Parts: sequence; structure tokens; C-alpha cells
Amino acid sequence: MVKETYYFSHDSNAITDTKILNMRSDYGLEGYGLYWVILEMMRNEKSYMLTLDKNTYRAVKTLSNTTIDVEKYIDDCINDYQLFISENDNFYSKSFLERMLEYESRRIKNRQNGQLGGRPKNNPDKTEIKPTGFKNETQKNQSKRNEKKTKESKVKEIKIHYADLVSMTNVEYEKLVNTYGKSFADKCIYVLDNYKGSCGKRYESDYRAILSWVVDKVKASSEKSNNKFTAYEQRQYDDKQLQKLYANSQTGGAYN
Repeated sequence: MVKETYYFSHDSNAITDTKILNMRSDYGLEGYGLYWVILEMMRNEKSYMLTLDKNTYRAVKTLSNTTIDVEKYIDDCINDYQLFISENDNFYSKSFLERMLEYESRRIKNRQNGQLGGRPKNNPDKTEIKPTGFKNETQKNQSKRNEKKTKESKVKEIKIHYADLVSMTNVEYEKLVNTYGKSFADKCIYVLDNYKGSCGKRYESDYRAILSWVVDKVKASSEKSNNKFTAYEQRQYDDKQLQKLYANSQTGGAYN
């Protein structure tokens, strides 16, 4: 059975992605292979991130046996090609992180469905005889379940950049989309990103900031745009007015 630890999806057309092509123009296929080595290393981390330090650079160098300057390569992937994002002395791939969060969410649902479907019915009339060591095995299984829950909780708390200056968890973004729709949610993120960039404002939670004032601002802006044009009543004329209007038009006069 394949170990779940080593699983992650890989787009078949990744090699033609614009960002990948930009990187390959400088680093060639060796750089392309190095990119996937780094993703595999991220896959083995609980947070799906790697630290920006010499230990990481040495590990990548050792695992890949590459001739490329790893530190410069990672810096270029962050600043030039936008293949990775740096945050709090860590770096990660946004697309890869989103896929792993989706994968973790599916795993949780599948496991919950399996537990609900396979749970035995209680039978108070029968006494179950447990073999020696059963208690220890149960405790071990419970400990493993607790570890998985802790990991799942940490995964849900990871914040993703949805704009240069706006970040929130995948769960928070989904709540915005479910409540207001994707187009409206993206407008809110755009407004907050511009506001933070123009005045240097920072929030402990961008998601809470959007709920507290950005939603109202975007709604007000939409209403103002919808009310921009006013409908006018069409003027009505009787027969005498029409005749006078026609006569004035023949002589070049104005209608009063």
C-alpha cells in the first residue's frame, strides 16, 4: 500500500505554465526538477511550508544533488517567478497549499462518512469480551486520532494570500463566497488590499475587517452605481401643440 505521506496531485500541463516557463528560461530542466523536489519536501511538512534558512538550502542541495545555487534559486522563485510566497520566515506554493487543503478536507469527510456508516449498533444484552492488550491498542488508536485532529486544525488555520496585502484561511474565504458570492467577495478583497496599501493599515484579521466595514462599503458603492441614471418621463403633446411645433420648425423658431 502506498504511504499517504508521499501523495500530492501534479498537473500534467505544469511544464507549460507561464511561471514555470519563465523559471526554465533561466534554470532549464534542472531548475524544473528542483522545483518538484522542493514541493515534495513541502508535502512532508505538517504546515506544507519550508523555512527560509541555511538548513533548508542544505537539505535541498543534498536531496537533489543539484549544481544550482539553491538560495538564489528559491529567492528568484519568490521574487521573480512568483512560484513561491514568503511569509514569516517561511515560504510555500499557494496553488500547492490550496490543493493540499482541499485534499485534507476530502479525507476528513471520507473518514467521517466511513465512521458513520460502519459504526456497530449497541447491544446492551451482550457483554463484549476484550482480549489482553486491547486497552493499550485502543489508547494508541485514540492518540493517533487526536494527532490527526490537531494536524487538521492547524491546516485550517493556515492563512493564504488572496491579494498582496490580504490574507485569510481557506475556511474564511469560503464563508465569504458562500455568504456574498465569489464576485462580491473578490471585490471586498480588492478594496481592502488597496486601502491597506495606500495608508499602511494592518489588521490582526483581514477577514474580520472585511465583515466589519468593507462589505458595507462595497454594497454602498454598488447601490450608488445602480442609481447613477435617472429615468425621465416622456413629454406628451396634444394636437394643437404638435401643429405649433411643426410650424415653428418650418420657420426656424423655438417651441414655447
